[in-house]
Order: sequence, then C-alpha cells, then structure tokens
Amino acid sequence: MDDWFDSAGNLFKVKSDELVKNILIEVPDLDPSVEATGIKDAVEVIRWYQYQIYVKLMRAVTGQLKGVPEIIEDFPKDSDGSAKVALIGM
Repeated sequence: MDDWFDSAGNLFKVKSDELVKNILIEVPDLDPSVEATGIKDAVEVIRWYQYQIYVKLMRAVTGQLKGVPEIIEDFPKDSDGSAKVALIGM
C-alpha cells in the first residue's frame, strides 16, 4: 500500500492543481473543497484499514496457532472474530 501511495504522488499533485484551478476560476455550482475533503477522507480510511487488516490477520493466525483450552472450546474463538474483522476490512 505504501508503495502505491508513493508512486501515485504525481496523481495527487495533478488533482490538487486541478482543484486549485477550479477555486481560482470560481466555476458556479462547483465546490472543489467538497471534492478535496472526499479524497482526503478516502485516503484516511484506506490508510487506517491498511494497518487494521494486518493487525487483525496476525491476531487471527496467532490465536489459531496457540489453540484453545478444552474448557472453553464451546465459546466463539477470538481468532475467528479477528479474521472476520480483517475480511470485512478487505
């Protein structure tokens, strides 16, 4: 993910220049700040899920490797919940 964001730096620059241009020419019924906020929010969500997915996958794998004591086998496994959260994030 980091590699993609690094390689897409020019795309973000081009989009930024386009939004600034739209602000300067004051196109009616066009609010570039709304689009800029949408892009910023999307990037933040992607970046947050990037790390959350990794953490949840590691927790699921570690939980599976450790096993579960027989006394609590009938209860839902933490590793299953972590794996489910990772899948939802993907």
